[in-house]
Amino acid sequence: MLKRQENFTAQLKNINENFGPVVAKSGGIFIKLYAKDPDEHMRLTRFLKEKEMQYYVIVPKWERPIKVVIRNLPRDTRPQEIKGFLEFYHDLKVDKVVQLTKLRTKRPLPLFQVTLPNEDKNKKIWNIDNVCYFKVEIQRFQRRTGALQCFNCNLHHHAAAACQLDPRCLKCGGPHSHVQCTERFETNTEGKIINPKCINCNETGHLASWRGCKKFPKTAVNNIRSIKPSRRVDPKVTYSAIARQNYDNENDDLPINDNESVDLRAPPEEVSVTVSPQQVDALKDILYVLDEFKRIFGKSDIHEIAKKLKTANNDLDRLQVLVKLLNLSV
Repeated sequence: MLKRQENFTAQLKNINENFGPVVAKSGGIFIKLYAKDPDEHMRLTRFLKEKEMQYYVIVPKWERPIKVVIRNLPRDTRPQEIKGFLEFYHDLKVDKVVQLTKLRTKRPLPLFQVTLPNEDKNKKIWNIDNVCYFKVEIQRFQRRTGALQCFNCNLHHHAAAACQLDPRCLKCGGPHSHVQCTERFETNTEGKIINPKCINCNETGHLASWRGCKKFPKTAVNNIRSIKPSRRVDPKVTYSAIARQNYDNENDDLPINDNESVDLRAPPEEVSVTVSPQQVDALKDILYVLDEFKRIFGKSDIHEIAKKLKTANNDLDRLQVLVKLLNLSV
């Protein structure tokens, strides 16, 4: 990825005339240069470096190291012991072994990342099931964080080891590493800069390493819900039971935002009622009486009837109220 200058046409002309024809495509503030094979990739990288052009390299697949994760080892196993065992007993060439930690708490995990050069003899790492005399499981390492950010230029999608861009300080934006920065900043009790300025988006309040920055690449999130396979209708399983199960499963993965009020209460439990034939007949009789009451007193004000019945002292008075209203409605 060649950093584009104002006269980028002259840049490409210089490369094509002095190195040879290359395929170039626009890529924002960079120009993507494509090599045909590993040999041309190596020669092009050397040419750009000799000409002191600013660029970074996207490491091709054939040069990317093999990265695996070893599971099922004790948490307190020393990485140096793992490295020695792999080199001595399995005849592998190991670059480094590091123990993975929790992202927030930094608590060590029983997971060990092993990095090996991309060589044929190191590919047998996938067949190993014994490390430090423990039965283990080898898995492909998957980066748990988002996009890469270079520690040299503080741009994204590449590492500092492959960067030939001018350094930019994360704190002040100067042409040096943040470790070499001599500028003094006001800090809080935690040692963090108060009201910092981002060197990528030029906004205040955060550094360029903040994942909420508008210039920080956002990882794609798959919001498509998996379609559940259909099931045969079971008369013993009610619709509310299935709906409640789906409700609980969907709420398990809901993100909790401190600024939002999320109601995760489960729906009310289903109540099953058993009604006997005698009770059904009784309900039918009640409905019949109500229908007759409505037919007889249909011309009367039901609200007025209820009001007078409530004020009556006894059943005889209530009966007289009904008889009086009956005479009026007939």
